[in-house]
Amino acid sequence: MPKSKLQILKNPLINVDGSITARPCTNVDLGEVYGVNRRTIINWLKPFEKEIGLRVSYFYTQKQVQIIFECIGEPQYIDFEKLKMVA
Repeated sequence: MPKSKLQILKNPLINVDGSITARPCTNVDLGEVYGVNRRTIINWLKPFEKEIGLRVSYFYTQKQVQIIFECIGEPQYIDFEKLKMVA
């Protein structure tokens, strides 16, 4: 079932225009912007644990999110007209 624009905008990484900005977030938030579930994100990040560092509680800091984007690539942006991820 596709998500609505309001549901997508609840993700702290997604801006109103659909672009992605590094902000403190959880594995679930990261999974949503990369289009995978949280377990997949955890597996993708395992090789980079030393570079990323420990999370604070459940959240990655803004600096850690920037490092994640550098390690596994920038996520795509959201096209709200189609409500899909596009390159």
